Amino acid sequence: MATEAMDKTVEPWMRELYLPAYRVSEAAKYAGIHPNTISAWHYRGNPVLPGRTRGRLLSYLELIEVAFVAFFRKLGISMELVRDARNYRNFVSDDGRYDNKQFLEDDRGGGFFFFYEGLTKDPSEIGARNFSVRNIEIEYPFASLRFKTEGLHILTEYHKLDPSARKWDRSMNSDTIERLNWVHITENQFANFDYEHEIVMRWYPAGRNSQVTIDPRIVFGDPMVSGLSTWVILGRYNSGETIAEIMDDFKISESAVLDALAFEGIQVS
Repeated sequence: MATEAMDKTVEPWMRELYLPAYRVSEAAKYAGIHPNTISAWHYRGNPVLPGRTRGRLLSYLELIEVAFVAFFRKLGISMELVRDARNYRNFVSDDGRYDNKQFLEDDRGGGFFFFYEGLTKDPSEIGARNFSVRNIEIEYPFASLRFKTEGLHILTEYHKLDPSARKWDRSMNSDTIERLNWVHITENQFANFDYEHEIVMRWYPAGRNSQVTIDPRIVFGDPMVSGLSTWVILGRYNSGETIAEIMDDFKISESAVLDALAFEGIQVS
C-alpha cells in the first residue's frame, strides 16, 4: 500500500498500483471467472489472496494477482497449493532459507518501516524505489518479475520442501504434471504481461493478438486501445455510430475498434 512516508520520494506511477480502481465484477470479466469466485479467494476459509478490505474496490496489483490465480485454477492446480506457494514465496529468501523480512506500520503514524533481523530502517535509507518494489514483491508476489523468472519452480520447490503433505499428489495427476512445464506457463500467461521496474506494468487481458491492454498509468487503468477506454468505443457503437465514424473521430485503426468491441462482448461481422 502507498504510504505517507513514501509520498515525497516515490514516482507517481507507483501510487497508481495501489489505488482502488476495479469492481469485483470487472475483475471477474477481465479474468474470465465468476465474481463470487474472487470473493471466495479473498475471504472464505483460509484465503488464497488475503489482505483485501471488504467492500473496497480492487487495486491494479490485486487485479493482477486475481488474473494469475484464475490461470492456475484453469490449469487444474488446487487453491490449497496456490495459497501455499504464494506464502512460501513471501517468506523464503534468495538463498532458500526462511527469513523474517517484513514491513511494520510505525506506531507514531509515520508510515511504514522496513524490519529485518531486529533493525528498522526508514525507506529513505534503503532507497524509496527499492523499498516499494520489495514491498510489492512481498504483498503481491504473483505481480513480481521474480515470479516470472522462477515461475513453476515456486510450486515445485514447495512440494520438495514438504513431501509429507503430498499436496502436489492430491491436486494433480501425472498427465497434468506433464503439461505443466515452463513453455506452457510462459506461452499461456506470462506472455500476456509486460514487466517494468521488476513488476507487471501492462496486461493484455484478451491475449497478445488483441490490442486491448490494461496499464494503471493510462486512462485510470481502464481496458483500452490506443489510449482510449474500450467502454467509450462501446458507448459510441451502441449509440448508432458506425465503425468508420468511430475511427475518424478518434483517429484509430479499424482493428483497434474491432478489438475493443470484441473485448466488450460485441462481435462485428
